Amino acid sequence: VDIKEYENEFIVHADLPGVNKEQINLEFKNNLLTISVASGEEYNVEKQDYIRKERRLGAISRSFSIDNVNEEAVKAKFENGVLSIVLPKKVAGYRSNRIDIE
Repeated sequence: VDIKEYENEFIVHADLPGVNKEQINLEFKNNLLTISVASGEEYNVEKQDYIRKERRLGAISRSFSIDNVNEEAVKAKFENGVLSIVLPKKVAGYRSNRIDIE
């Protein structure tokens, strides 16, 4: 996941290879952006004298605290395995109090 801050918005890019759009749950509540994915696959292979069945289930969730977001204007797009989220700021030009470490 990459999060970039610009003067008027935050942009989030999350790589989700092998995931369908329907498997993604995206929420923004109380300054917390949560991206979660639930997946499940079942394989059934029949050859000669044996049957093989496999199941793969999985879930992943990531949450990020992001302040000063206009919740009503958040937009998301999923294309070619990349989820892109635009989080417009409530106050243009607002900068976080983040301190860079050298």
